[in-house]
Amino acid sequence: RGCCDWHRQRKTERPRIPVVSYLQVIATKFLLEVMGAAGAIWGSSDILFLRDTPEGNERIRFVAVIIGGVFFIRYWWHVKHWWQHERDYLQIKTNHRRTHRLS
Repeated sequence: RGCCDWHRQRKTERPRIPVVSYLQVIATKFLLEVMGAAGAIWGSSDILFLRDTPEGNERIRFVAVIIGGVFFIRYWWHVKHWWQHERDYLQIKTNHRRTHRLS
C-alpha cells in the first residue's frame, strides 16, 4: 500500500484514539467554547459600562453564568456525540463522478 491508497478501513480495523489526544480536544473545546462565551459577555459588558455599579456587576455575572451554562450543555452534547461517532467512516459513494479514481 502506497501513500495514495484510497481504501477505507473497516469498522473492525478502527484505530483507537489516544487518551492524550482526546483530553486535548475536550480541554481545548471547553476553553474556547464555554469559557469564551462567558468571557465575551463579561468583557463586552465592561466595555459598555454595564458593570459600573455593584448591582450591574451582579446582574452581568448572572447573565455570564447563564450563557456559560448554555454553552456548557452545547459543549457536553458535542463531546458526547464526537465520542460516540469518532471512529465512524462515511461510505464511499459508488455513483459519484470521481469514483473511477478509487479503483
